[in-house]
Amino acid sequence: KLFLMITSAARRAFATKTMPKLKLFTPSYTGPSYKRAKKLRNRHAHPSSFTFYRKPVLIVEGRMQYLYDERGRQYLDLFSGESTAGLGHCHPRITNKIMEQMRKLQHVTTDYLNDQHALYATELTYKLPRGLDHVFFVSSSSEANALATNLARLATNHYPIITLRNGYHGAHGSSHLTSISGRNQDIPRTQGIEQ
Repeated sequence: KLFLMITSAARRAFATKTMPKLKLFTPSYTGPSYKRAKKLRNRHAHPSSFTFYRKPVLIVEGRMQYLYDERGRQYLDLFSGESTAGLGHCHPRITNKIMEQMRKLQHVTTDYLNDQHALYATELTYKLPRGLDHVFFVSSSSEANALATNLARLATNHYPIITLRNGYHGAHGSSHLTSISGRNQDIPRTQGIEQ
């Protein structure tokens, strides 16, 4: 009943106002056309890397909270995920810091010491509650969920994990937690872990 009241109110609000026009920018996009990009993806990307839509938007650029398609149409991004949810796309300050670091060192394995790794870990642990003295860096929330699942299973010696119905918890490494058809693939149970 509450949902119907909210949707009715929204309908009335939109019926009395004209919808705002989407901002356009001059596209600098010179890549393949929509049709060609779709054909290339279908031909060369693995089928498990599917889109949720029959006709997905071809996103070619992002600025702060907005995404742009190949024709310059603007979209408010409410879906992209962990790397942009709190920071936005191509935030100038963040992009400049990334470029500054990339000019010095792009990547080094954690088998070696790195000053930025050590300084950042120190900075984070000072902000954590007492007793949480170590951090483990991962590249995505999928990796973080996979690590948390594995650590919980090791610590408790229990295998089952409960997740929200229709929840999305990552596609790579934590697909066993995801309730989206086609993405829920669990890793085989190892010996010694009982249900």
